[in-house]
Amino acid sequence: MFVKMKKIFSVLMIEFIRILLGVIFSYPENKRGKRDVNKDIEELLKIAQQNLVKSQRLNKDFTIGPVPGPTKSTRKLIDAFVRNRSLLEESEQKFYLQVAEEWAIKLFNSYYVTLVCTGVFLITYFSTYLIYPYLTGQSSVIWLMTLILSSFIGIISAKRIKGRRKWVFLPLNIFLFTAFLIRVIT
Repeated sequence: MFVKMKKIFSVLMIEFIRILLGVIFSYPENKRGKRDVNKDIEELLKIAQQNLVKSQRLNKDFTIGPVPGPTKSTRKLIDAFVRNRSLLEESEQKFYLQVAEEWAIKLFNSYYVTLVCTGVFLITYFSTYLIYPYLTGQSSVIWLMTLILSSFIGIISAKRIKGRRKWVFLPLNIFLFTAFLIRVIT
């Protein structure tokens, strides 16, 4: 039981670190430089590297270890270490920053965020008709906040999409939010 809890905790921590790094790398580099987070990222990845070496998922020479990574995110981190090991000869900090960026950069793809937010909005909106009699008090506030936040996040992330998909999802999210507002007002 304790071993399973330890594994679950380590998976949650790795995902949390990846999300945190994704948020940090979404800021422009000049803002990151002002706060001097590069040293913190380097220390964080050194700890992750030590844990991967200790668990035999990564060798000390930055090759893939004998034990495979338990999750997709861990395997992506190991692959990032392996692919960027040539940068370690140039600069240690540059190596760890490149590994972190490669591992976390595609986490918040605007297309998928928009797709998920649109799906959450539609499911919540149409399920409102089924459970309308049961929505009272705090549950109705949570339902409304889910609708508002999913539509706002959907619109904002649809603006960040490049190409033709932007012109599909942006009007769709604006239309859905407008229809929601009309429904609430009337």
